[in-house]
Amino acid sequence: MGISSSKLLNTFRQRLADYQNKEKRTLSSLTNVL
Repeated sequence: MGISSSKLLNTFRQRLADYQNKEKRTLSSLTNVL
């Protein structure tokens, strides 16, 4: 359980980081358009 839960947490953090990076890129491209 401990191993799988830590693996889940790592996957969640990775997805969160990917999402934040994507959002930053979208925001920067939007500000560039404006």
